[in-house]
Amino acid sequence: MTLKKPRCIFFLGAIVVSILAVIGWVLGATQGFNRGLDLMLTVALIVCVIPLSLLIVIAIVWLVKAYKDPERELSILTVLILSTLMLVLSGIITFDRNMSAGVIADFIYADTLRRTDDGLFEYRIELVNLFQRNATARLFVRDLTTDEEMYIPLDVPARDVGGLSIPHRRNFLWGRLENDVASGQYLLRMPAGSQWRDTYINDISFQFQRIHTFGNVTFTIDIPSRTATRVDQ
Repeated sequence: MTLKKPRCIFFLGAIVVSILAVIGWVLGATQGFNRGLDLMLTVALIVCVIPLSLLIVIAIVWLVKAYKDPERELSILTVLILSTLMLVLSGIITFDRNMSAGVIADFIYADTLRRTDDGLFEYRIELVNLFQRNATARLFVRDLTTDEEMYIPLDVPARDVGGLSIPHRRNFLWGRLENDVASGQYLLRMPAGSQWRDTYINDISFQFQRIHTFGNVTFTIDIPSRTATRVDQ
């Protein structure tokens, strides 16, 4: 079962492309093994990824046999059929919107961007990679004088958040950054107020949303050192 050189290169290329497609899909679907598969990705796994993996195994076995048994020839029809199937499935799991797992990226849930009362900074709380093992929470701050942006880690159990209810097209706050006159720093209070209570801040209507897993949390925010220290414990 021999292979002519051009045929061998094409077949090997299809195998390599397919292996890379499967690896990329698995990493994207699990976000670097930090989460499980949802319903759509499970369907993609069953319909495309598992069949493609089986074809890769079959192709590798046949390719190895082609070198071990020079008396038998692997036909061009077999090479074309296997290669076409592998490349088609690879394309589907890579580019099809319903089957593709996408790339590894941070998923960010954030409340409304607003200014501090002194008008020096803009801020918002961000929950990064929620519902994953690598979930974290942080405070985004933009210095309105220099336009510098920074992220300050928050010591709250973001990975334990059971769910979120985010108002559609409404301003809302998970926490409020207030001036601490005594220390010259800022206090971040979570929650900002009672859940769903409407209020006006600088003539803008906001709803205060509570993240129940966090409870009542207060941080001292040191913007120059980009640190947040819990003061509610």
